[in-house]
Formats: sequence, C-alpha cells, structure tokens
Amino acid sequence: MTQPSIILIESRQVGNTAIGTGFVIHHTADDTYILTCAHVVRDMGGKDQVNAATLPAEVIAIGEDNGIDLAVLRIARLTERPPLSLCAGGSSGQAVQIEGYYKYVSFHALEAITGRLTRSFRLSDTRQNRYVPAWYVTIDDHQRLLGGYSGSPVCDSGTKAVLGVMITSDGEQQGRAISIEVLPHIWPEMPAGLLRAGPVAKPLPEDSKPADPAPLENSNKQAEIDHIKELIKTHTRRLQFLELHQARKGINTEPDVLMEIEDLQAKIAENEAQIGIRKALEVEIMAFATTTSSGTAVESLDWRRYYDQVTPAPALWQSTLIPELLAMKQRLKRKKTMTLLLDSDTRLSAALAFGYVFRETTSFQLRVNQYGDIWSTELRETISAPLTNPQTDLLGGAGSDVTIELSSARQHIHPDVDKWLNAHPELIARRIRLAVTAEKINGSDAMAIARAIFQMMHDERRRDNPPPTIHFFAALPKGLAVFIGWHLHTCGPVQFYEKVGDSYQPSCLLDDRW
Repeated sequence: MTQPSIILIESRQVGNTAIGTGFVIHHTADDTYILTCAHVVRDMGGKDQVNAATLPAEVIAIGEDNGIDLAVLRIARLTERPPLSLCAGGSSGQAVQIEGYYKYVSFHALEAITGRLTRSFRLSDTRQNRYVPAWYVTIDDHQRLLGGYSGSPVCDSGTKAVLGVMITSDGEQQGRAISIEVLPHIWPEMPAGLLRAGPVAKPLPEDSKPADPAPLENSNKQAEIDHIKELIKTHTRRLQFLELHQARKGINTEPDVLMEIEDLQAKIAENEAQIGIRKALEVEIMAFATTTSSGTAVESLDWRRYYDQVTPAPALWQSTLIPELLAMKQRLKRKKTMTLLLDSDTRLSAALAFGYVFRETTSFQLRVNQYGDIWSTELRETISAPLTNPQTDLLGGAGSDVTIELSSARQHIHPDVDKWLNAHPELIARRIRLAVTAEKINGSDAMAIARAIFQMMHDERRRDNPPPTIHFFAALPKGLAVFIGWHLHTCGPVQFYEKVGDSYQPSCLLDDRW
C-alpha cells in the first residue's frame, strides 16, 4: 500500500486552485524529500509558491531548464510517511500502478489506477545534448488518468517499487512517464543507495507477445532485412504503375495485368510478414486538381475543390475538413487495423493535418508513399536530425506569439516569411529559424526531424510565458509533413501556413481540442 507516501501538492497563491501529486523518497532527521514534476512547480506559481502536504516546500532540484520534467522538494519531516523504493528498469507490457490526486467536486480524491508500460521512447533536453528514457503508459479499461496525476509514482504492480513518474496525459487512457533512472541528472547530491538497479527486463506474457516474423535464413539478418525492404520498394513501384494502368482501363484491363497485380500484392504481404511489418489500409486525400483516385483506397477524401488555386482557410478547416478527418478516423478504428498507408500525392496542410488526426497518441502507425519509397512511423532508429542549429531573433513589436520556420536545403523560406511578418507586425515576439541540411532525406531522417520539431514546440509550451500561438512555416516533403503531425501532442495551438503563389496563407490550425 503506497497511500501514506503520496503527497498532495498545492499552491500558496490566493486563487490558484491547481493541484499535483508528489511522493516521499527520503527522510533525514529533520527533513522529508518529495519527488514531483517540474511543471507541477510551475503550475503552483513557481518555486516560492509550493505547498506539500499543507507544508511550505523548498525546491532543492529542478530539471525543467534541462527538459527533464522532475523536481525534488524538501519539507519539515513527516512522521508515518515511509519513502517509496526507487528502481531503474521496466519492460514493455509490465503491469504498473499509478496513485495520485485529482479534483472531485470540491474534494481532492486520492486513487490508485492500474495500467501497463506499452513501449519506451526518448526525451531530450532543450539543447538536445542528452536523451533520457521514458515510457508510454496505457491505463486499464474502466479507469481514468485525470488532471492532478502529474508527479504520481508509476510503480511495479508486484514489488511496488517506483519505475517512473507521470509527466503528461494524452487522454484518459494513455499518458507518459519519465524513467526514475534520470533522477541523478537533476539531483547530483542524491543520497547514495536511494536508486537501485532493476532486474533484467521481464519478457511479455505469452498471450501479449507480437507474432514472431518468419525466420530469416541468412545468417546476416540485417543484410537480409535490407534486401527484403528493397524488394518491397521494387514491388510497390511496379504495383503502382499497374494500378494506374488498371484505373485508366477499368473493366477493359488485361487479364495478365490483373494477375500480376494480385501476385505483387501477395509478394509484398509475404515480404512484409518476413520482417514483421503489419498489413496497412490504404487511404488517400486528393488535394491537387490533377489528382485521380487510385480506386484501391479503403478511405478517400476528395478535397480538390477546396484547394483550387487557394488553400483552405482556418474557418473551413474547423467547419468541414477537420470533421471529415475525424469521421474517417472513427470509421478506420472500426476496421481494427491501426496501420495506414497514405498513397496519394497531397498538399502539405492536408498531409500535416492527416498526421495530426492520426497522431502517435491515437495508437495509429502511418506509412507514406514518398515517390516509391515507403516511409513509416514504425521505424524506431535513433539518429541525429539533419538540421541546422535554431536561430532565434527577438522582434521589437508588441506581439507575444512565436514563429518556427523550417527551410529545406534548396528552398529558403525566410524572405517570404519576412513579407508575412511585415503585414502582421502585431503578432510575433520571436522568430525561430532553422533548415534541413540534407538535400535528400529518407524515412529515418524524416522521423528524426519530426521528433526535433515536436521537441522544439513542446519546449515553447514549457516556457514560463508560453506563446499563445505557434506559427509554423515550412518547405518540406509530404512524408515529413505527415511525420511532424504524427508526433505533435500538447503543443497547440499551432497555426500552419501554406505557400500559395508568392505569399503565405493561414491554413489548418492544429488544436489540442481535436
């Protein structure tokens, strides 16, 4: 039972009703030490405004400046509040318990909920000098992850040892937790022996293991995987050519062409099974006047009329396009296949919005046909993003928003953004400018760039005075637009601008409400 060790965090500020959770990790003769989130400290009004268990708390270590969302508080010693044990470790599928406070009517309720660590990912500090481990946590059915659970301990259900700390909610059924093993990064003076090493990662139960891919006969498995990926790419290009031929011929398509299409589809499915790739449902968004339907997509949105020499305005996105994307998501959920292939050429705003609607927190995996090369969010390779260092410029106007301007190696967008800024001097306080350094990028590069852009926007939201809106300008391939949208969460509102002629026009507004 961990309840006596769970601490309610409140603000001393008059009128500030925010709450958070912390937990006891250490005692001395005179003091008790509590671990919580750095953003909980910020929500209370800052370091001098924190109460823990109704007592004034001193913030002795905080990681927000380094992008590590943890803080250590010190209060007068609490009796009968045993410290929880801290254990570095955790494995996918591991059952966990999360205990924290939330608001219930006029009360602060303390409740334990259960879930599982679903998969790991990496968090970076603001300078991207350090990457630290974190976990996605899925909450069990009929239980809810509510506001106030930030700072709650994520404990192994069996041993009750703390594996991590809840840092964010992605809805009531999923959140993210930072691993407890990063605590020494923000608290170098941490007492010896406070954090112990965990056991070797436990395997998943047999009934929760993904099916093993067919065994690869080649002793050099990585070389064989690369070879199979090339086969998939070759087959896919040939299949696209034949499907285009079929779309033109209709019922007059030659029998040998139909047979080859079936053969190629079977070969691609077999190759994907060999390397553990799940079958994807094809979807298309037609946003160019010349776009034609493939005829094979399970879901199709015809937006050609909305993009006729213009880009849809934010109001049209809110009234029509976003609801159409959300309705598509609900239909696809019912098909029980959570891997989608965007196979059509489309406009950047449509690609970005598609990625955002089916973003990572929805559990969808996305693939994009990038001129015959299939880029996939299932790719988990960790590489450095091929980006220049961000350049930040302070503007002298009265604005409070920020721009993030992403140029490609061949197209520098900043002069065109200058024109937009000159027409809207009242909006922007800061400009953040950067560029892709590689002339040609692949799927791994795109994933790394998308992660970096997400982190940049996330850091803006973590500032003491976050901008009301982030204005996003970019020159990028369709697949990268999808990946950026897929990564974004808790970053909104983000207003995207699309280039039309020689000027930028506001397009989709990425809002946390949808």
